[in-house]
Amino acid sequence: TRSVAKHNTPESCWVVLYGDVYDVTDFLSSHPGGTKIILKLAGKDATEEYDPVHPPGTLEENLRPEAKLG
Repeated sequence: TRSVAKHNTPESCWVVLYGDVYDVTDFLSSHPGGTKIILKLAGKDATEEYDPVHPPGTLEENLRPEAKLG
C-alpha cells in the first residue's frame, strides 16, 4: 500500500510479510543475510522472497512484538 512504500530506507524500513506490515528498521544490522536484501524489498510485499528461506517462527524469534504494525 501507499504508506508502506514510503518506508524504503535504512532509516525507516518496513516490509509486508503474509499480509502484515513489519517495521524492520532496528533489525537491519542484525539480519544474517545482510542489509541489502531487506532494503531491496523495503516498502514492498516481501513474502514471496522471504518464505522459501526462513523457517516457521523466524519472525517471532527475531523481531520484537511491537515491530508488527498490523
